[in-house]
Amino acid sequence: MIINGNLNLKGSSIESLGNLKEVNGNLDLWHSKAISFGKLERVNGGCFIDESNIMTLNKLKIVKGDFSLVNCKNLISLGDLQIVYGHLNLIGCENLKSLGKLKSVIGKLVIFGSGITEDYIKKEKPCFHRMNNEVLGVSWWRCGESNSGPKKVPQ
Repeated sequence: MIINGNLNLKGSSIESLGNLKEVNGNLDLWHSKAISFGKLERVNGGCFIDESNIMTLNKLKIVKGDFSLVNCKNLISLGDLQIVYGHLNLIGCENLKSLGKLKSVIGKLVIFGSGITEDYIKKEKPCFHRMNNEVLGVSWWRCGESNSGPKKVPQ
């Protein structure tokens, strides 16, 4: 199933996104009871989650806007997520231990209060390059590129 437009489930009691595969707009799960992304693979906009019991992103691979996972205390891995075309905010995801298959963040990666450390990034994601010296945010990260600036990212 595909949603052509924004999907606002803010404050809802829905627990799973079930057979939904794609959202062609923003996905808002702020203060919802969601615990499963179901079969969702792609969000062609931003995705916003706060204080959710979500433990995994399941099959989600691409977010075309900002992705905020705030205070998702049960989240332990980003799993199959490969690219975020905006900022990736992991504030307060204290049990997050793995960035999973993440290859690119076009924007800032914010890890304050999460289980992800700069040492983890250096050890587990050594192909990420920084354009500036901010520990918790970068102008862009992409495996295999130099510090000369962002290259065209495949759609």
